[in-house]
Amino acid sequence: GKAGQPDRACELLSEMRRRGLAPDTVAYSAAIAACARAGRAEEAENLLGELLGERLEPHVITYNSVISACEKGRAPRKAVALLDDMRRRRLSPDAISYNSGISACEKGDDAAQALRLFSEMQAQRLRPTAVTLNATISACAKGTLWEEALRLFASLPHRGLAADVVTFNATMSACEKGGRWGEALHLFRAMSLASLSPSLVSFNAAMLACSSAGLTSELFALADALFALGLRPDAQILARLLMHCEQEGLGAREEDLLVRVEGLCPKASDALGASMLQGSAAVVVGLRRLEDGCTDGSSAILRG
Repeated sequence: GKAGQPDRACELLSEMRRRGLAPDTVAYSAAIAACARAGRAEEAENLLGELLGERLEPHVITYNSVISACEKGRAPRKAVALLDDMRRRRLSPDAISYNSGISACEKGDDAAQALRLFSEMQAQRLRPTAVTLNATISACAKGTLWEEALRLFASLPHRGLAADVVTFNATMSACEKGGRWGEALHLFRAMSLASLSPSLVSFNAAMLACSSAGLTSELFALADALFALGLRPDAQILARLLMHCEQEGLGAREEDLLVRVEGLCPKASDALGASMLQGSAAVVVGLRRLEDGCTDGSSAILRG
């Protein structure tokens, strides 16, 4: 089980039964943990059901493994149901239980449930970690809850926690999606004050904010900084850059942009040139095809 080999772990349980030995909670928990590490949520849930059917007493770690499997399987409702079941069985969820539950809600795009679990965790006097805050803020970003994201971000110093790149990115994304472009750009600039190097995701969020706010000079300054690092923005940002060039008659800038992208992906020039001839709508399609066509490593960089 410890090596994360679910098939072998389940075989051992079957072997115990064939020999007339009844698997105990520890044996079941090891098999459940192996299934969870392999992302086999349904098998982990079935094993928990068997354990309970044998009238064995599960441990907190047993439930944590199944909740973790639900997180990997993007099954927030099941994760929340497991937390509720723990309480019914008079087991107290720990920080790991809540972190996995909140992460499951974030991956399942359920911001309201993630915030509920976060509040519940604090009510149980469990201390949120950086992982907890990042998952909750990311859930807020997906739910366009920019005010909650900013409130959680501002609470970090009071909790003795420091924002990392993931925290900044998630909060910027929440602000950008909520139309709070000024706040998104302020956060981007604050990263250097926190001695953090912006990632591709950071640049994309800041550039989306600039584009939406009509801050063309700031948008291209960020693009220049990004290209100087040997990276390029995703298809949506590239399309916006090209459309800003087209709308504002920035022919030289447009040519420079195409050259820069071509340097990172040899197939770029033809794909982008053909798209531009068909209009801005075709640019997005062309760029997305370009993402799939680049096989020299830049596609992976593009996706962050």
